[in-house]
This record gives sequence, C-alpha cells and structure tokens, in this order.
Amino acid sequence: MARMSYSVIGVLIATALTGCKTDYQILNEQARAYVAVHKDLDRNTASAIAANRIRNGMSKNQVVAAWGHPVLVQRFDNGLEYWFFGCVWPHQCESLSIGMSPEEQYLSRALFRDGRVIDWRG
Repeated sequence: MARMSYSVIGVLIATALTGCKTDYQILNEQARAYVAVHKDLDRNTASAIAANRIRNGMSKNQVVAAWGHPVLVQRFDNGLEYWFFGCVWPHQCESLSIGMSPEEQYLSRALFRDGRVIDWRG
C-alpha cells in the first residue's frame, strides 16, 4: 500500500515539475504533426491547419487536425453534414440553455458537402 502511495506522489511531483500541457498546446502539436506527415498538402491548407484555422475545400480529416473532433454532427438527407465544435478553445459558445438550437449555442461550426468544407464559422 505504501509503495503505491509513493508511486502516485512521484507521478504527481513529476507532472508538476515538467508542467501540464493545455488543450491549446496539444491541439497545436497535433496540427503541426499532421502537416509534417502530409507533405502533399497545398501551402494554404498546410498553413491554415498549422494555425488551427479551417478553410473551404478542406477534408474532414483536415478539419479534425485543425480544430479537433466535433461535439455534435448533424447529417441531412441531401448529403450535407454540419459539424459543431465545443465551448473551449478555439471555439466559443453562447451560454448553454435548454431549448437552444446548435446554431444558437455553438459559434464554431463547419458545413460539409461530399466530405469537403463548403462553409464555416469560428
């Protein structure tokens, strides 16, 4: 039992000394890693992903690399797909309220047709 307690304390001290990464730092690192691995990206798309921005024409994977995973996805019969993103960096939300539509709550979102961004806000 004592051995386990010392191990937990050791992990906590090591974490405190090395510092914890924020969500922002983690997403930034993931975006840069995606760009480094995908050498075939055009310059504008690579720059946007590295800066955690999206642009029209991006694929779903590219949007995930830039902004992370959506918290809500709406799919429509006409093939459109709306992705809504969370209420923490880099996204903002209005105050959450029961009865509000996703469009009213989530200020960051991307609209896809055939797997490519055709409109976005964020």
